[in-house]
Amino acid sequence: MVRISVLRSLCGMICFLVLACGVGVSAEELRTWTDVTGKHKMEAKYVGMAGTKVKLALKTGKKMEIELKQLSQADQKYIESLDADSPFKAEDETAEKSPFESPESEGEMEKPDSTKGQASGPVTVDWSKSEAILLAAENDEWIASVAPHPGWEKKLKTVVLPPRRDFFESTAGMAVNRVAQKAVVCYRQGRDDKDTNIRLMICDLQTGKAGPIATQQALMAPIALHDDGQQILMRHEGFGSGNQERLELWTLKGKNVQKTLAWVPYEDANWKPNQDVIWAEFVDADHLLTNSVAGKVALWDLNTAQPIWHFETAQGAAPCLSGDRKMIGFCNG
Repeated sequence: MVRISVLRSLCGMICFLVLACGVGVSAEELRTWTDVTGKHKMEAKYVGMAGTKVKLALKTGKKMEIELKQLSQADQKYIESLDADSPFKAEDETAEKSPFESPESEGEMEKPDSTKGQASGPVTVDWSKSEAILLAAENDEWIASVAPHPGWEKKLKTVVLPPRRDFFESTAGMAVNRVAQKAVVCYRQGRDDKDTNIRLMICDLQTGKAGPIATQQALMAPIALHDDGQQILMRHEGFGSGNQERLELWTLKGKNVQKTLAWVPYEDANWKPNQDVIWAEFVDADHLLTNSVAGKVALWDLNTAQPIWHFETAQGAAPCLSGDRKMIGFCNG
């Protein structure tokens, strides 16, 4: 039997969270900062000013400097409203380069997280603040009526992929995003974390062309592609159960790879094989849905790598996100 449960509007839940972030914030607390384009956000405490630069402290303890003009008008007015004698204006020698500055795109902000790259390790996941949703089907009928996503009727073009470099290289994975009308393809050579090399490329399904090839030494493969057509959700691809547990968010810019986030979503599972991630889809610019092999579905905040809500299905349950991304259905076997 196939059963669908309409949980809630995902977009409505996200709107509520964004509004809630702006209530009752003081200079001593973490605040959501937005760049001038309105596309990028991060959480940080206000530290002070250094000339025309704003000093912010991330949750990790790191300090960053950002040009005042690169912040949104609301953030600029907020800074102007602060007391000139604020004790949070102390100088700090550990200030880092502004996360709003990008060598390739002026005004773009890269996500400032301590997990950038492999050395810093994954973010620790806290499930205590995640809302647990209890599923209860009202009846056995399929009652959902779902509209397709606007633009999905467009015909996509075939992309000719580059050949394998040699006999030992194979296609390791692919992810498609119909909103961006792009796909990411991964080639891999090697079998473990130390000797595996991968090649990644973004394919434009509107033009039928493959983009530049980026290379990395990592035992990873793509599992989802962001709407911007650049951010790729990569999953660890170790051999055996319990070794597809780690997720990383990579941004592909030409031939360069920038790693912005890493976490093990289901590290709390009492049995390591249940940590494996078998499905993931981006909901919007800042939110991601995942499902574990044990059937635990969660909505994640990509700015913090923390779960917002979750529910339990069955072992091996297969979720599916509607085209408008407001409903999620699943087959519980």
